[in-house]
Amino acid sequence: MQLEDRLQELRTGTKPFAMTGFKEALLTRVLCVMQPDRFLSILKYTTEAGGKREIARMVYGLDLPAPESVNWTLGRLILWSNDILHALVGEGFANQQHAAAFLWWAKDQP
Repeated sequence: MQLEDRLQELRTGTKPFAMTGFKEALLTRVLCVMQPDRFLSILKYTTEAGGKREIARMVYGLDLPAPESVNWTLGRLILWSNDILHALVGEGFANQQHAAAFLWWAKDQP
């Protein structure tokens, strides 16, 4: 099973062994622990305060889709957007948390 499909199942609680109390932010934290070289500690795909979607727009001028506007699951959008931001931020950071901190800072710059 693909990671994005498993993430979606855990998030929605539709399959056995779901983690019904775990929501997107907590599941993203688990991914950050399990694969710290891949996952940025930006915990939501989209939020008013700024998720991956908003950071992509504010820092890189990329318009990632609203979850309701595509037929991808949120699990797929979460992983896809993480991989895009991970590639765009590039190297030169001590770790992914450092890169995520830079992106959080950069989104608020004029």
